[in-house]
Amino acid sequence: MSPEQHRLAEATARSDQFSFCVALYEGLYRAPAFAGKSARGYGMNVQLGRLEAPPRGASVPAWLRRVLVRGLAPAPEERWPSMDALLAALSRDAGRRWRTLGVALGLAALVAGVSYTVAERRASQALAEAQVCTGAAARLVGTWDVARGEAIARAFRATELSYAEDAAARVQQGLDARAEAWVSMHTETCKRHHQGELSSNQLELQMACLEDRRGELAAIVEVLSAANDQVVEQSVDAVAKLRPLRRCADAEYLQAAVKPPDDPETAAAVDELRARAMKLKVAVDTGDFAAGRDGAAALLEEARALGYRPLIAEALFLYGFACTQAGDHAGSIEPLREAFWTAVGRDANVTAAMAAGNLAFVHGASLLQFDEGRMWARHAEAFIERVGGDPELTASLANSRGALAMRANEYEEAERQFLTAIRVHEGAHGQRGPTLGRYHANLAGVYGAQYEWEKSEQHSRRAHELFARELGPSHPLVAHPLNTLGNALKEQGRYEEALALMRRSVEIYERAVGPEHPTLATFLNNLGTAQLRLKDYDAARETFARALAVREQALGPEHPQVATIVSNFAHIALETQQFAEAREHYSRALEILTGAFGEDSPFLALIYSGLGRAALGLGDVDEAIAKLERALELANDASRKTVLSEARFGLARALLTKSRKHRARALELARQARQDLERYDEGYSEEIAEIDAWLAARAKE
Repeated sequence: MSPEQHRLAEATARSDQFSFCVALYEGLYRAPAFAGKSARGYGMNVQLGRLEAPPRGASVPAWLRRVLVRGLAPAPEERWPSMDALLAALSRDAGRRWRTLGVALGLAALVAGVSYTVAERRASQALAEAQVCTGAAARLVGTWDVARGEAIARAFRATELSYAEDAAARVQQGLDARAEAWVSMHTETCKRHHQGELSSNQLELQMACLEDRRGELAAIVEVLSAANDQVVEQSVDAVAKLRPLRRCADAEYLQAAVKPPDDPETAAAVDELRARAMKLKVAVDTGDFAAGRDGAAALLEEARALGYRPLIAEALFLYGFACTQAGDHAGSIEPLREAFWTAVGRDANVTAAMAAGNLAFVHGASLLQFDEGRMWARHAEAFIERVGGDPELTASLANSRGALAMRANEYEEAERQFLTAIRVHEGAHGQRGPTLGRYHANLAGVYGAQYEWEKSEQHSRRAHELFARELGPSHPLVAHPLNTLGNALKEQGRYEEALALMRRSVEIYERAVGPEHPTLATFLNNLGTAQLRLKDYDAARETFARALAVREQALGPEHPQVATIVSNFAHIALETQQFAEAREHYSRALEILTGAFGEDSPFLALIYSGLGRAALGLGDVDEAIAKLERALELANDASRKTVLSEARFGLARALLTKSRKHRARALELARQARQDLERYDEGYSEEIAEIDAWLAARAKE
């Protein structure tokens, strides 16, 4: 029974093709294609495409197994286009081995309606080609095989994470597909050379590229076979980040690659160091930033001692990249710059493009050095063109440019760049991949910053769909777009929907990583703000208390992110007219943020606004005016409209309480406060109604 029938989906002619291949497989191997100790286990293996390894001593040729494996693909569109195409493939590759397979293959010939004589006439050339181009699958023994798959499954299970089994299945499926594509390309490259379609030089370049990709496969399998919690979390994404095989058939890309050193001893040393570099890159991609950075530093010393400058550039880039991923953005600049200029000096265009692209992100999005970031983005673009417009590098650069524009409050440019990243990614990979989910999540953030909550909702939903499909519904990364989606719904006034999504995000993340993970505090804090909007103050206090405990334990009591939660406690106190308590919480938040960002940071606008409104509630009008004036002085164009609205309306009330001579300014401030909130659709209708009532009452005075 086909995978789609196991899922109770519609059966088609390709479902029959799958069933035919199951029967043919068992006839040839005298063993089932899929294993399973129970019906559920068997069905899962069928749906994930987990084929059994060939029995020992099986005499079925490799070409025939490849035909069957395609017919047994879990996705119908990946199978043969039709039964005719399947049977033609069985006939086309037939030879003397065909005749030794007996009754089972006789069944295929009978169904095909192809006579034995026709098959034999086609056999000679196919057999000759098959004999000189076999062995690709054997190259992967010890790199990716049944034993390696079992080792990964054991390592994942040992973590006891809630999503470990699902992640292991997805990783194995991804690596199976990678291995099958590698074997197919290796074999096809060999055949094209023997048919005169590839020169010896082209063959050498393509085979060297394929061997490089095999080393990358070996590196990720080794890391995954010793997986810890962090590796399991990043595993599916790391497999998706493996460099595309299609580049190994791209003549322009291969010609642009740096040639290996002429000296055999130096070439061997370079190969050994590059193999280590692949393992370190995988370590970084799976979240082990410290090991990646320390290993890259040691590798760089050895590369410098060897003196082969293209390798030095690669080691410098790896070290800078590891620093960036570990959050040491300032520390990444010098190695990335040196990597770029070293690569440029040796025409290592791919390394130059990657180094420049990372510098564009670090300078522009992380350090807010926008002009510097834009300059490096132009360098990256030029070198991407030199290697033929690589889609992965192009999409990544567009994402970096979008992040830069977002931090510079250039929202139209950010939107354009993130849409470019999505378009380029889909052109290369279709609508798949965790990376595509990140691009949609970034775009949702752009729309949220512009108060376009419906568009933010749309792209948050898309990000969630992609993460859930690619990573599994219980993976912790799925919690992120759910939380963002909840925020978009909250701002539209859809509080109950928002609350349900935020609770779900907390449940997913806590089940996956435990109750003390620092990121959980973010989800809890957002849940608390939704409860606060619903005026469920007891629930909000309880949620904020959990968030505060997690964040203080992880970051310490003086961290700026602690101040965010403290200010939320103050907001509850304001709304419940506990003005002295509100002032106490806001004062603590002010002390923390001033220590972190200085006395003139825009981040303090929210705190001064709260202190002013608390003072007004306590009857200290002069203090209220001073604090609210300071809030408006510190606020800038990037400040949230809700912060501006609260400060303006609070100051309007304080000024009119102080003296009627401030009436004109007070009314204007109230009107501005109302305009600030109009961009939030229905999310702040109560606040708008309060301002309207206040203005109406003043009109009667």
